[in-house]
Amino acid sequence: MHPSNEGPVLYGSGNVPIGGPRVPANPSGRRTRARLRFASLNINGFGRLLPTGGTDKWLGINQLMKEKRLAVLAVQEAHLTEDRLRALNVLFASQLLVLASPDPENASGAGGVAFVFSRKHLKGADPVLDVVRPGRAASVVFPWAVNRSLTILNVYAPNCSAKNAEFWTELKEHYVGMGAAKPDILLGDFNVVDDPADRIPSRADAAAAVEALAHLRALLGVVDSWRRAHPAERAFSYMQMSTGSQSRLDRIYVSRPLLPAIADWDLGPPGIITDHHLVSCSIANYHAPNIGRGRWAFPPVLLEDPIFVKTMRDLGLNLKNQVALLGDRTEEINVQKLFYEFKTSFAEAARERMKARVATSERKGTRLREQIRSALHPDVLRVPTTEDVESAGLLREKLTKLESGRFGRRKAMNAAKDWVEGERIGRYWMRANAPHALDGTFYEMAKLGPGPVTYANDTKQMCKIARTFYDDLQHVDPLDSVATHDEYIDTVLAGWSERLPNDYKAPLAAPISLEEVREAIDDAAVGKSPGLDGLPAEVYKRYAVWATSAAKTGKPHLDIAEVLRKLFNDIEVHGVAPNVMFAEGWICPIYKLKGDTRQITNYRPITLLNADYKILTRVLATRLVSPASLIVHPDQAGFLPGRRIHDNIRLTKIMLDYAEAEEINGVIVALDQEKAYDRIDHHYLWRLLEHLNFPQRFIRTIRALYDSARSAAMINGTLSESFSITRGVRQGDPVSCLLFNIAIEPLAVAL
Repeated sequence: MHPSNEGPVLYGSGNVPIGGPRVPANPSGRRTRARLRFASLNINGFGRLLPTGGTDKWLGINQLMKEKRLAVLAVQEAHLTEDRLRALNVLFASQLLVLASPDPENASGAGGVAFVFSRKHLKGADPVLDVVRPGRAASVVFPWAVNRSLTILNVYAPNCSAKNAEFWTELKEHYVGMGAAKPDILLGDFNVVDDPADRIPSRADAAAAVEALAHLRALLGVVDSWRRAHPAERAFSYMQMSTGSQSRLDRIYVSRPLLPAIADWDLGPPGIITDHHLVSCSIANYHAPNIGRGRWAFPPVLLEDPIFVKTMRDLGLNLKNQVALLGDRTEEINVQKLFYEFKTSFAEAARERMKARVATSERKGTRLREQIRSALHPDVLRVPTTEDVESAGLLREKLTKLESGRFGRRKAMNAAKDWVEGERIGRYWMRANAPHALDGTFYEMAKLGPGPVTYANDTKQMCKIARTFYDDLQHVDPLDSVATHDEYIDTVLAGWSERLPNDYKAPLAAPISLEEVREAIDDAAVGKSPGLDGLPAEVYKRYAVWATSAAKTGKPHLDIAEVLRKLFNDIEVHGVAPNVMFAEGWICPIYKLKGDTRQITNYRPITLLNADYKILTRVLATRLVSPASLIVHPDQAGFLPGRRIHDNIRLTKIMLDYAEAEEINGVIVALDQEKAYDRIDHHYLWRLLEHLNFPQRFIRTIRALYDSARSAAMINGTLSESFSITRGVRQGDPVSCLLFNIAIEPLAVAL
């Protein structure tokens, strides 16, 4: 063993380290998304220029950052000139930020170190680059968490042993003489190994270089955290193709205080063309709040999976047969219960199929990795033979080709998608070109109640605060009794003589038709976040397409629109059945871009509802458009076809111009109702609909949806306990906007 600030490591039987405890990779065992993943890779040059811009290598790096979910990638042998660096930051402006220190003598053809940041993880902050030695060493400081930053030193050491030793000595003098802040992480291509075990065939490197690096590490207080986590394992990041020898030249050293936070090590081929492997790990921020698992969402890729498509069809036929066999309705057996069981089985099958797909795609790579490990660790009693080394080299080449092939196929698919959708305004274009949204993580939340403001930073506690806040909004009412409330409602409605004509009532009172459901499915928006059941509108659309096709051939099939029609009419007559979660949703707080981010009052509560619920409310909204347009005065310009809020803005400007031209004095009063959607009282809404002569069947349907409605707040991927919706209309379903328009019309009439 060579000199090291870690001290000697002794091994007993079974290659278990003795003589002191090893710091665990993650002592708490907590697995959260509050982790930052970083990596190091020698990319061996700038790559081949492409006519579309950039190079094949840097387009691959962009893909690598996404697939590996890297926040930071330290790059060596970047070969970046100022022009190349500028072009990369323009090309990847919305995805990546590249900071670089080029080789001063040959920027385009030798050396150079760089940092690649994912803008998604930067959260709007700007890292600060400090060039320690041009083209060879640079450090960067960037925000890691609230009031915390992380410093990473990226090195590309000379290959010559003498220059290698000089390089480490110069870095040591820099940190001693300059008084520079020591890095938390030291990583890169070291071109020297600490231990003969990090080469195969094993051999010691030049003592001067090894000792110089050891002295630098001792000064910085960093240790080889991969080796501490894998004391008896052999793995290599570089292979000399001419000799087959391998070495672990690419390493990550971490300061001792951060050792418990390091986990998720990976060393393997990156997929892009280079002669080095990618070494990566993640660091946990234990001062950040716990991040939950979130809610499950159906992966749309399964809609193109032949095995799962067959499962979908089988589940659909089973549902069709069960619905056909239904007899007299009971509380235990009805179409609502059957459909809930269908959705549950569908979700379970989707989860299992996705696990199988991942296992299949990774099986060959896992097998090759195991074979490499076996070749390098044949027996604890002997070292690998020449044959073992050659076998490991051949297996490494196979693994590299396998990963490069997968990477290339995914790259081609992404390129094809970009070619088709990249220049067309749509969801894909908006996502690719829009700036990244603010970080949605709640680090602190102001506690409710009077007195000095205090803050909670535990996710479960923040969930309780959000739940309590949204639930309490329903109980803020200045009226003392229902009787008094009814008196106010009577007073308001007495001054409004508007009634719904009978010819408008008939469509509202009719049972929901098959064509209405089909139209609602066809109009349902795609690419939206699903409700608690995890099933997006795409699932219903796919069943509808199959039904149309199968109806022409006479093949057995599930007519999803017919089942939903029966489901919706059952709800209209009997209300929502218990324990089917039809009207349950989850609240996603969206920051209003004003006010303290720690105050839950500064977030708009958007309720995400199940797709089947939204299909029903879309049917109801379509029916309600004509009556609402008749009842609501043209001055209300929002949410109704043919009306635009911009019309009222233009009217205001015209009135101002008119008053100024005619020298007329006056005032314009703007009223903004606080928490408008949350303040609509259900008792008032039912009274209003009855006053307007809406049919009882329609009112009963709306009441059924709201009487069974429950919501839960999602904070940091953790769902709060649910609560009943007793007041307000939901911001998230199609019919709510029209109900809100109708509900506030009496106020407009009174004014």
